[in-house]
Amino acid sequence: MKFLREKKVFILCLSLLLLILISNIIAVFNNCLSSYDLGLYYQALVNMADGDINPYLTIRTLNIFNDHFEPILFLAVPSVILTGYSPVGPVVFEWIIFCLFIYGLIKLSPKKDATLIFFLCLFSRGILTALNFPIHPNTWSILSWLALVYFIQKGNLRFILLSAFSLIFYRESNVFGLIGLLFFYLTSLDKKKIAFSLLTAIAGLFIIFKLRPFLVGETYDYGGVFIKGILKDHLFFVFERLKLVDYSSFLKVFIPLILPVYLTLRKESKPFIRTNFFQLICILGPIFFLHLLAGKIHYHYGITFVAPLLCYFILSPSFSSIFENKKTKIFILLTFFVTSTSTYTRWFKQSLFNKSRNCVIDSKKRASTNRLRLVIDKNMNENHTLFSSNRVVPLIVKEKRKIYVPSHFTNHLPSYDFILLEKRDKGLVNSLSEVEYKEAMVKCKVGESETLYDDQYYLLVKGEFVQDCFKLFSSL
Repeated sequence: MKFLREKKVFILCLSLLLLILISNIIAVFNNCLSSYDLGLYYQALVNMADGDINPYLTIRTLNIFNDHFEPILFLAVPSVILTGYSPVGPVVFEWIIFCLFIYGLIKLSPKKDATLIFFLCLFSRGILTALNFPIHPNTWSILSWLALVYFIQKGNLRFILLSAFSLIFYRESNVFGLIGLLFFYLTSLDKKKIAFSLLTAIAGLFIIFKLRPFLVGETYDYGGVFIKGILKDHLFFVFERLKLVDYSSFLKVFIPLILPVYLTLRKESKPFIRTNFFQLICILGPIFFLHLLAGKIHYHYGITFVAPLLCYFILSPSFSSIFENKKTKIFILLTFFVTSTSTYTRWFKQSLFNKSRNCVIDSKKRASTNRLRLVIDKNMNENHTLFSSNRVVPLIVKEKRKIYVPSHFTNHLPSYDFILLEKRDKGLVNSLSEVEYKEAMVKCKVGESETLYDDQYYLLVKGEFVQDCFKLFSSL
């Protein structure tokens, strides 16, 4: 009976794994995703597939590697080519990485309990939230975090350093984890470990702060505001930044991990500063502090911390003993389940009932989107510029196409050749207020302009736009 119960749970977990992929594919084709980052990274991948190794992103008005250092993106380029230049390609690529992460945990865990590990991964709020906001190299880093935690458990210095070093290729801020790792080895007073971790940290810092700007030119300074604020009035600045953190989302991400991590730490026989947990915290600490100051713990950011902590207790020799107590096991599994149900509710509604609070999901809208794409292809060339609301962007991206979006990260042009607006009642439209959006729908059709496409879903206008239309976007 126990075998049959576990088999049913395992099949259920496989079904949920497929649900994640199906739901995201449906979301892509119906403009249901928070698609600023999806559009940005997809624009990068499309142009990289076309041979540009550091493409200029009009969505961000910056070259991709001048914005963030994420060379791991090159691994996702084949997914775009294999799917015929479709945004579904990198979404599937991200899902495959998640599958490999689960498989790796099952294979490397001392307790080969596939069903239990499957459940913990599939109901980990921080991981699910990242998968609900494709695509991000942060999410892909879970494989390197898995390798790092595994080699920490094994005490293999060479592969600890290599795994930690590989993290800088997913996001430049991970280089500060190398400094944390150096701190850990300094506490050990082991000259060999100190020397090699020092060399690794220096190499990482050199790549990020010297080699990267030398190769790509001036980079966007995300940390400048924090450094200036801390130097000017460190306590007040930190306090004010911490007030901006969304603590409800923060708790949902981390609460399920508290008890299993605590129980795993209790079973480590070494002094605290020699434990695997302390080593991991030394690496995560500086990265976590930067994310906390930026208020970036939820969405695709939380996975950076959730994945390694999940790996820590699953790969621990004490993993099986943690779940021996029935009440403890039920409590842990329940906290994982309860904090994740809202995400699955959203996916079930999208996949099974074609319902979403953010968008309309139907065949008429998809048909309209396909007609819209044909109109854009017919009327736009590489020299034209298009301003577009966010969510439709991944479906209209093409190599060298100049698309701009309403975002404070975008440096807007004095004018555009085309303006594309999704109808607000058919989907969530970001950045503009409802009043501003209604004004735009009216004013962008006034003057020397030509309406190329106008139905219940979209408005596409070409021509010289009156200032009353454009100022709504240029002020963003």
